[in-house]
Amino acid sequence: MNQFLPSILDWKEEGLVLEQTTNFPREQGTTLRVNSSRSAPRTIHIRTPGWTNSASEVKINGRALEANADPGSYLALRRIWKDGDTITVSLPMELRQELLSGDDSVAAALYGPLVLAADLGRAPADESSRVLQGGDPVPKKLPAAAPLLKAAAGPDAKTGQWVQVDSKDDLRFTAAGENGKHSLMPMFQISDQRYGVYWQMQRSAKLG
Repeated sequence: MNQFLPSILDWKEEGLVLEQTTNFPREQGTTLRVNSSRSAPRTIHIRTPGWTNSASEVKINGRALEANADPGSYLALRRIWKDGDTITVSLPMELRQELLSGDDSVAAALYGPLVLAADLGRAPADESSRVLQGGDPVPKKLPAAAPLLKAAAGPDAKTGQWVQVDSKDDLRFTAAGENGKHSLMPMFQISDQRYGVYWQMQRSAKLG
């Protein structure tokens, strides 16, 4: 299993059906239900992504396994699977940051695999935001680019010192900027807003 999304694998030649149910990324994990018409050992590989932590857990039929894979690798589960067997995978997310390559004073904030974007308000509702069908391919009167955000933290600060989780279920966050607080959301939820992803870390910030 590589991707965490609702899906069904129907492997007729092997008499094996795997059904995955999840509300990822709002749900920090996923569940696989097994249906097998053959009494033979099979191996199911479960990916443990690099962004999760050592608290990740795999359960078979509600029973936690003692073994687990290191983040960024796979856990091989080999057994004779029966109809109705379930594999439950817990993938805890945590705040983290990634520095811009070549500039360790600029960073992006992430929550698990999700890049967090600051909502900077709605974009101008003018012709420059539309897809043009013919005519001049260069839009006129482009709005100014979003400014580089300034974090109220230094480059060595942990993400949790300047970003807080407001709601795990709604995936809402708040970041402490140099000029006040900013609302954050996953990048995939951005639509018509102006937004910022990269933060200038303040080397002189006093961290509490």
